[in-house]
Amino acid sequence: EITDLVDMVASAPVDQSRQPQDDEFDEQLFVEFHLDDGTSTSRAFFPVSSLLWRGIVVPQAFVEAVEAAVE
Repeated sequence: EITDLVDMVASAPVDQSRQPQDDEFDEQLFVEFHLDDGTSTSRAFFPVSSLLWRGIVVPQAFVEAVEAAVE
């Protein structure tokens, strides 16, 4: 499942001009990636718009997987 999620992010379109709207911050989550080289990075995620900061537009399957994990 993790591989599928990473693949979704890696193949998602990127539009760095997209900005979250004010009301999206009410449902803001954070997704943390732990990389093979020992580093990690955290990204803000806005499920309402499928936006993973900065400008990564993830598919609905990613949104559903994250929401299911949070529940």
